[in-house]
Formats: sequence, structure tokens, C-alpha cells
Amino acid sequence: MIINVHFYCSRIVGKAREGEYEVPEGADIAAVMQAAADENGTFIEDYMKYLTFVRNSKAAPADTVLSDGDRLTVLMQAYGG
Repeated sequence: MIINVHFYCSRIVGKAREGEYEVPEGADIAAVMQAAADENGTFIEDYMKYLTFVRNSKAAPADTVLSDGDRLTVLMQAYGG
């Protein structure tokens, strides 16, 4: 299945390619992130806790199963005070 991915967290994912990623049917958000990591070698799994995922305009945890054609937006969480 094809997932359309947009990254707004370059400090974490480096030069991960935005666009379409092909993943197996039944894959979750974590699997898409692993596909991005495998492709560019810059994503580090330990940083997943600093990311927020949005699936088709709704917040979603990393274990959310995706559907073909989903849009996944990856954001860096805001910190400060």
C-alpha cells in the first residue's frame, strides 16, 4: 500500500524523503518510519518519543494501522516554558 508522508521535524529525521512510501498491507505508523530510516539511514528509533503523528488530519499513536492512500504528517513535539 502507498502512504503519503510529510515531515516537519528535520532536526530528528534529517533528510528523510517526503512523498510516497510503499509498505505492506496492515503496516502501522512505526513501519512507515522504519521504511524512511531504511531508505536514508538518518532516523534513529530512540527519537520516536519526540514525534507527533497525524493521520488524515487526526492525531494518532505510532501503533496506528494505516490504510492505502493515507496521509501521514510527522511533527516534532514542542517543548518550552
